[in-house]
Amino acid sequence: MIPGQPQRLPVFRRGSTTEAANDGDRAAPGEAMAGVGIEADPEHLDALRETEANTVKCVPDYRNRMKHVIKFWQDHYPEYYDAVVYNLSDEQRADRRRFHTAKQDLRYDRLNPELTKLFLSGGVKLKKDGKHYGFDHVRKYYDSILYCAKLAKQDLPHAYLRSMKTYIQTLKKEKALAKGQGDIDEHDADEIPFALFETICKWAIKTGNIMVWSFSVVQWNVMGRSVNVDPLGFHNLSRDGGSDSIVITYDYNKKDPTGENTSPKQCYANPHNPSVCMFLALGCHLCINRDMFNRKTDKMFKKGKERSTLASYCIALRKMIMLDEARKKVVYSYIQEGHFYLHGWQKGAATHVMMNTMDLSLIPSILRRKECFMERFWKFIGHGQSWAASTLVYVSTDWISTTTRLMHSHPTSWRCMRKP
Repeated sequence: MIPGQPQRLPVFRRGSTTEAANDGDRAAPGEAMAGVGIEADPEHLDALRETEANTVKCVPDYRNRMKHVIKFWQDHYPEYYDAVVYNLSDEQRADRRRFHTAKQDLRYDRLNPELTKLFLSGGVKLKKDGKHYGFDHVRKYYDSILYCAKLAKQDLPHAYLRSMKTYIQTLKKEKALAKGQGDIDEHDADEIPFALFETICKWAIKTGNIMVWSFSVVQWNVMGRSVNVDPLGFHNLSRDGGSDSIVITYDYNKKDPTGENTSPKQCYANPHNPSVCMFLALGCHLCINRDMFNRKTDKMFKKGKERSTLASYCIALRKMIMLDEARKKVVYSYIQEGHFYLHGWQKGAATHVMMNTMDLSLIPSILRRKECFMERFWKFIGHGQSWAASTLVYVSTDWISTTTRLMHSHPTSWRCMRKP
């Protein structure tokens, strides 16, 4: 589809049938569907493109990786390059939803697994200093071929897929050996311990970075990714299940883009340590940014439709920590240098819950809170959520009274503890 030009609906033909149409109710074999050739309204086409664009948000990254693959074959194996690479037409290049800024694509049904292996082992396996790239870095190039083949609506040969599956397993073993020998260059996020989380919150309060404070505390309490906290709005908050907590439910997440199985996350206040209290942090943030209540959107962090709070948060957090040598020294006393990333909040929260001494097993609750395992039966372990939520609020559960813990474990438990 080329924007701005009249478009005709594509032709779809019915599958074969054993009975030809003779009464006007059934289409004859091979007969085209109704509506073929009708010019689509440009406004309707724009709306359709907007809907379809939601399915391919990862296209820019995959297409950029494909450019590296194509360039490697062009430089080292020109005969193979000529056989499998073709230039996109003007109409295809105009379809940025599928091709982004790509000028070339592959004939996926002709791909040879051996040439793909040569790229993965010879093109992106090692850095210039001789150290290995991490496994995920290499695997994503193979993922880009799989995904772009789907976008092109071409099937990869079964022999290709079988051969590559075996190779990927072998590559994973090679990376594990390299990691054991210290030859792999990884920059995975280290988990942020509670002590560092509390310190960062105090720095944010002291420097007046209320948005950094509130964003960090919410991310810690929901045990989630920063990209899931960024779009949160008032419609994601509720008091479902009791009056002593706020329940946050995502609209969608990375593993569940349709939002069909997102799980509610209970979040409690911490009156004993205000610096890590989510209720106080959100209250301060909303009071300072009270102009947001006059907008059409109910987003709690975003300033506008096109402006990402996540980008502002990253910049503010970096300025507050990495540009201050004393604070940077404190951070690197808890985690490895070069391993301080946003994903560390989620890892730190999960580690903190697991390391605390509790009376119940929290593994199901942690999996559900992190949205790691979204089978239907997880909805029946809602009571475990309160144990995980109360642990995230407190440094240790040893000093929490039995009464407080019971109140958090069930919304109506306080009635049983009233004196007659």
